[in-house]
Amino acid sequence: MCKRYAILAIGAFDYIENKTGNMLIRNRPGEVVSVIDPEKAGQTAQQVLGWGGDIPCVATFSDSKEFSPTHLVIGAAPQGGTLNDAYRTDIND
Repeated sequence: MCKRYAILAIGAFDYIENKTGNMLIRNRPGEVVSVIDPEKAGQTAQQVLGWGGDIPCVATFSDSKEFSPTHLVIGAAPQGGTLNDAYRTDIND
């Protein structure tokens, strides 16, 4: 079974804050199916980062389900190592 990653990067999808997610986009672009960041929804990884091709940015985890992800990756390291309320809400919904 092929891995299909959705990267959760709420408010953090850029070339600095989303280090884990960016590593996957750079090194495993065929396995990344979406990036979740409502601030960048409607754009592609290529438009945001300058690499990554047509990987879409979507607003919510629910929106990413149309791309059939098999794994959810926390793309940015939250301060203090705990998930903030925005991340928790999106995951739980």
